[in-house]
Amino acid sequence: MNNADLTLQTGILLSVTKHAQLMKEIVAAEPEKGMSISIAELKLLQKQILKDVKTLNAHLLEEKFLVEQAKKELDLISQIVKRGFSVMRECYVSTIDMFMDIEYAHRDCPLNLQKWLDADGANFFHDAYGIHKNLNRKTKKLDNCFVPRYAKQDNEPDLIEDDRAYNQDLIQRANDEDML
Repeated sequence: MNNADLTLQTGILLSVTKHAQLMKEIVAAEPEKGMSISIAELKLLQKQILKDVKTLNAHLLEEKFLVEQAKKELDLISQIVKRGFSVMRECYVSTIDMFMDIEYAHRDCPLNLQKWLDADGANFFHDAYGIHKNLNRKTKKLDNCFVPRYAKQDNEPDLIEDDRAYNQDLIQRANDEDML
């Protein structure tokens, strides 16, 4: 989670806390103290609290989604390393080196990790060896115009983006509904 996310979450929590405290004071106040508020004002305050809570929940749902996707990708990379390291042992000092190379290549040129993992031997090792030979470890980019065979194509559906769009649609619909 980056600083902007933390700042947003902190701000929303402070807003919800402030609104809740104000409601508590209003409910506890006695009429003779001059603390009166209309039902409409209470409902408006309640709506603002619900809106703040929905925003926080939507943000947390997006964070959870991103973490789950990252876990899936890291698991697939681990499986690729497990499959490829025995043959690529001459190229890499450790599995961590191979893992990092694949992760950097995936960041530079998004890979269809599941298709790569399921590939036949020759195609699988073409990408593994090509990444090893063409990854610039200083820039963390692929050099020499190398494009892995299992690089995602422009027209290939991106399931992660499709899932994110679906989640955003659900969040938007939930925010559009009047909860009062």
